[in-house]
Amino acid sequence: MDSTADSRKLACYSGVAPFVYQSGTSIRGKTGVSKFANGELKRTLHMAAISSVQHNPELHEYYQRKVQEGKNKMSVINAVRNKLLHRRRNPNVLSGDETLSFHP
Repeated sequence: MDSTADSRKLACYSGVAPFVYQSGTSIRGKTGVSKFANGELKRTLHMAAISSVQHNPELHEYYQRKVQEGKNKMSVINAVRNKLLHRRRNPNVLSGDETLSFHP
């Protein structure tokens, strides 16, 4: 299995992968995240995303750009969580000398 599929599974498990709420052929409401996620992992990712937005220039610029576009702040934080997961699974995505480390 490739790392992209693993990253998507981890995003789903941690509750940051967006899902469309639908029933049959009709789509009702906005997209949301799973309520059956690992809460501890989701809280840890949330704190990491907040810290990254404050201290990582690339993610800070991304956050500011999306908020200026009119995106909901929590939706953007969720996107940053997802970016952190994908970067963790694919370390070659990091730019420059930047490294991510997660300590259990």
